[in-house]
Parts: sequence; structure tokens; C-alpha cells
Amino acid sequence: MIKFKKIIEELQIYLKINSNTIKNTLRQNPALCYTMINQLCADIAKKYGIQILLNFPQKEKINDVNSYGTQNISVIINKKQKKFPIDINVIKLQTKQMFASSTIKEAYMYDGKEGLKIFFENGRIDILPHSFHLWCKLTCDVLTFSSWLLNSYKFDSGKY
Repeated sequence: MIKFKKIIEELQIYLKINSNTIKNTLRQNPALCYTMINQLCADIAKKYGIQILLNFPQKEKINDVNSYGTQNISVIINKKQKKFPIDINVIKLQTKQMFASSTIKEAYMYDGKEGLKIFFENGRIDILPHSFHLWCKLTCDVLTFSSWLLNSYKFDSGKY
């Protein structure tokens, strides 16, 4: 069983170890810094057969180096996956059990595609057959849900 919390803790340590290089690169070239950050994420994620990307939905968020690895994270499991490997109703049920006050909406439901959006007061989680995107802070509940989701996908390592 893969513990998403363990992956994130490892990522945060790796980012912290490299924080001086990140800060120096950020001052010189934010675009290069973005590439470097996500290469560091790739170094950690490849051990688990997934891909992790840090996202900066607001341009200025890239300057908040201390927030790296704590929010706005994409996890790509298998880019070729078109349908959820588990019943979408199981995902909805687990979501409601873990996040009672959340709102769940189906998304991307065209051309045989599937997807869910889970809305919270301060963010959301997008779930697709091949990935999930955490547009929120990584609370204990979000980490637990992400572990459940990651392990529910039954993916073959290295398929992202």
C-alpha cells in the first residue's frame, strides 16, 4: 500500500534540501525554476511509478517557496487510462465519508470521458481516470483520501 503522506513528506524534505538553489534560480529565471522544481518532483515520484507536478495557479505563488509541496499538486498515474479503474460511485461514496460537507460534481463527461470535481470551502480536488489534482492545502484528510485514491487505481508502476 502506497502512503501518499510518505511521498509528500519525502518531496517536502527534498525541496527543503534544495531550497537555496531553488531561491537562487527563482531570482534569476522563474520559468527555469518551475522546470527545476518539477524535475525535483519527478526524481521523488518515479520511485513510486507516478508523476507529480507542482502547480502555481496564481503567478506570484511561485515566490512562496515555503508552500512548495503543501498545495496545488497534480498526481499523474497512467495517462492512457480513459475510464476510472474503480466504479465512480465508490469514489463518490468515499468522498462523502471523508468530506461530509463537500460538493461533488461530475466533470468532463463527454466522448466517453469521466471525471469528478470535489469542492471544499477553500479549494477543490479534480479526479480523472488517469490523475488527480489537489487544488487545496494538504490537510490530513486530503492526504488520507489521496492515499486511498492512489491505491484504488491499481496501476502498474511506471505507466504515467
